[in-house]
Amino acid sequence: MPLEWRTRRLTFCGGALVAMLIAVPALAQPPFDYDRLVDAYATGHLDEAVSQLSRWPWEQVKGAVGLFVKAIEAQTALVTAPVSSRRLRAAVMLHTDLAAALLNDDFTRAESHINLARRLVDLLAGRRRRDPRAREFVPRWYEFAPSIYLAHPIPDKALLLVREGFTHAPDNATLHLYSGIVFEMIGPKEAALVARSRLLTLRPGRMEAPLEAAARAYGLALKADSHMAVARIHLGRVHFLQHDSRARADLEQALVDATDIGTRYLAHVFLGDLAESDKRPADALREYEAAMTVGPRYQTAYVAAARMADALGEFERAREIALALVGIEKREDPWWNYRLGELNMPALQWLRTAAQEP
Repeated sequence: MPLEWRTRRLTFCGGALVAMLIAVPALAQPPFDYDRLVDAYATGHLDEAVSQLSRWPWEQVKGAVGLFVKAIEAQTALVTAPVSSRRLRAAVMLHTDLAAALLNDDFTRAESHINLARRLVDLLAGRRRRDPRAREFVPRWYEFAPSIYLAHPIPDKALLLVREGFTHAPDNATLHLYSGIVFEMIGPKEAALVARSRLLTLRPGRMEAPLEAAARAYGLALKADSHMAVARIHLGRVHFLQHDSRARADLEQALVDATDIGTRYLAHVFLGDLAESDKRPADALREYEAAMTVGPRYQTAYVAAARMADALGEFERAREIALALVGIEKREDPWWNYRLGELNMPALQWLRTAAQEP
């Protein structure tokens, strides 16, 4: 993977960082009290609980979770009052939050916490028949967990979680989306949009299959949710890479269905790129400038628009766009999120809230 992929911050469309692990006061004694950390998370003390767990030696963590799991299994077997669903959800999220926060700095430990969370999710899945909260929570967890690996990105491990998620939610649109993103990641790599001076060409033969698999997965996501704009925009991009004439309709539909600024911005940028490849420079410039209007603090559209204005011989317009770029307060561009992967922060926020509900 490119070095830039390995060092990128974990964000979602400009969302907040996942967890604060450094300057957070430790919880009160006694040490290694796992139940106390779970209860702290369940009662809204997320940062303190995650921070404290991050300081535990791995053997203590593993042993504490083992005892927690045994207690749940014993209570279930004896049909006694089980560990509450909320505490089990909180335990899942305690490890999930910590895994996401550690991923760039200590991958081995992060993956160990992901696997602990998976173990606890399995226990929740066993309660789905009698627990509506578990029925909703388990698929939602799989709507978030693969994005940890996509944001790193490690597509093969993301795909493992996606396939595991399908055993719990076989028609889940987000899981189909993730499957498509995995195949798109391992497909042909295009040059950066703003730097490309000639049309992109696909590598012959062996690189076709991942894009075809990606297109199928995005089609399944749209079958499950026909207005899923992010799947539509990915499908349009894949069709563009395949030189498929459906790309334009896909991107225009994504623009119609989009409910967030980032997706609308990308739809205009990709429509501009498509127009440029079709040798419609005036249309390309119009789309790039529309993207600038939608996302005035993102950079890619400015650079593409200035380049296109220059190609059209509109040198003063190109200069004005370049000067505007210099003057804006810049934010992380959705184009880089698209290329490099991102955390599904809305799903994470939902899971955090669900871990605190009765």
